[in-house]
Amino acid sequence: MSLAGTLGNENWLKTNEANIKAIFPLQWTEIKNLNGLKLGCDLKNLGVDWSSEKEFEMIMVFIEKLGFIMRDGQAIKRNPDCIF
Repeated sequence: MSLAGTLGNENWLKTNEANIKAIFPLQWTEIKNLNGLKLGCDLKNLGVDWSSEKEFEMIMVFIEKLGFIMRDGQAIKRNPDCIF
């Protein structure tokens, strides 16, 4: 999995911050109530290539660490604040 052109690229992140955030809910939503397949497909449509469940999990953790999404226990929502 190479993310150098997408999540590993600061310019790409700046350009696509709103697109990434748009994938996630506005309100706190339990992770079990999200459609993981849709999230994964939406990320792939943005060019974020992953090929296993483990890679997808790592990408989700990275997106949280970037601050694009917020987590409270088992619930997540998009961060309304601009990161860049």
